[in-house]
Amino acid sequence: MNETLFIVCVAVICALALALIVWIIAALVKMNKKGEKGRTVIVDGTEYELVPIGEAPVVVREAPAAAPAAAESPQQAETEPEGETETAAADGAVTYTVEEGEDVVLLKRNEAVPYAEAYENLTAEQKGFVDEILAHAESKEGVKKIVNDKSASVYLGKKLVVRILLKRGFVYARLTVQNNNFAAYTDNAGLNIKEKPIDVKVETAEMANSVKDIIDLSYGDFLAERERKDEEKRAQRREKRRLAREKQLAEQAEAPAGENDKPYEENGED
Repeated sequence: MNETLFIVCVAVICALALALIVWIIAALVKMNKKGEKGRTVIVDGTEYELVPIGEAPVVVREAPAAAPAAAESPQQAETEPEGETETAAADGAVTYTVEEGEDVVLLKRNEAVPYAEAYENLTAEQKGFVDEILAHAESKEGVKKIVNDKSASVYLGKKLVVRILLKRGFVYARLTVQNNNFAAYTDNAGLNIKEKPIDVKVETAEMANSVKDIIDLSYGDFLAERERKDEEKRAQRREKRRLAREKQLAEQAEAPAGENDKPYEENGED
């Protein structure tokens, strides 16, 4: 009898202990959730309260409205050729630094360093790479150099010959490698498809020389494409004059004798 009573008491005690442990764990989880919900995240000056996954974010405090931007000077207003703006988003990608406190997680936007300032922070060797590449590109006939806060670029018309980007202390050369057969096909088919430029990290003199070689190839391809387009335009003008000449001769043949006997005059051949 005593043995049976002892076993029953032990079972009751174990059950109570297990129930107490479960209650303590549940209380701790509930307290943790309550404390997490009170935390906030600040992104670009706007404060958000942390909520469970799936719920809509709660704005605690909005960032003040930004002041209107000052008018650009004539020098700053110079823009890059139309058609090359697709790279702006990549060049101006936003990065953040995370600072976590007791109750607040702060995401601070890292402001981009202007090109001129980033250039001054380069080593003498890196500056040599930049100067050498840009000078080589600028030596090409008919090109134009544009420098802004983000980059230094050299264009042939609307074609990007090379763009120098300075990111986190490294030098990158953005190049456009064009396939002229592909360009001709897309033009004839009326397709608006462009090859994406590539970024090359320039860390050695050998890589700088390779970039210059690619510039030579790209520049030659751009000139060949321009000549092809010019020849197509000349052919279209010749065809237009031919059709006009045939039309005038047909009208003269159908007209009564003595009328429209003035010979067809051309404006000149290309």
